[in-house]
Amino acid sequence: MKRNLIRAGLFLTMLGLAALLVYGCFVTVLPDLWPVVKSGDEAAIEEYLRSASQVKGLVCLGLLQFVQVVSVVLPGAPIQIAGGVVFGTLRSFAVCHLCFVAANAFVFWLARRLGSRLEQLLGLEEAGGGKAAEFLNSNDPGFMAALACLMPGIPNGIVPYAAARTALTLRRFAGAVYLASLAPILVMCAVGRRLLSGDYLPAAAMIAVLLAAIFLLWRYRVKVWRLEQKLRAGLRGRGKNG
Repeated sequence: MKRNLIRAGLFLTMLGLAALLVYGCFVTVLPDLWPVVKSGDEAAIEEYLRSASQVKGLVCLGLLQFVQVVSVVLPGAPIQIAGGVVFGTLRSFAVCHLCFVAANAFVFWLARRLGSRLEQLLGLEEAGGGKAAEFLNSNDPGFMAALACLMPGIPNGIVPYAAARTALTLRRFAGAVYLASLAPILVMCAVGRRLLSGDYLPAAAMIAVLLAAIFLLWRYRVKVWRLEQKLRAGLRGRGKNG
């Protein structure tokens, strides 16, 4: 009983600190950021990031990416493209990728603690949360979570809520999101940089290659999953022998 009370106290403390952080960022430090987030307009995001200082702009970019995941429905590509335009490929990729993974891990952790109450509060059943959970449970949940992060038709923000319904651990889910989001976020940031230089054809080619790769992963997902299982088994065998 005492242990449960301590855990509940720590949980509420962390929630309170997170709420204070969000309040401080959106109300005190960056009061104009939320309207930009809600607009989903790439040009508005780019203009806002340009108007900020270098450090403040990177903080804004990270918050935009974090909120994009938490919000469930906001698109991530405009944020990443705008980041590539303003800060270049590598810096925008580092910030967006770190915040994307962190936001997914945070939402997964929160959803696992609160369970269906959080989904009911956000109306995720109506938004397809149940179907997304079925999708993840249709095969190995870790592999399917990674695939779901890549699929254009599945909102990125709904993945951690759905993954919390599976047997995935936080560590494995975060690892799946980390690996799956590397290429898409890097490509979107690179596209932004190309657009700034007027290289529209290479930008379109990068998006086409990314979509083709995602299609092939989906088309041959069973074979890819089996290959992943063999590789994981091989690595475990080496670890035991070592």
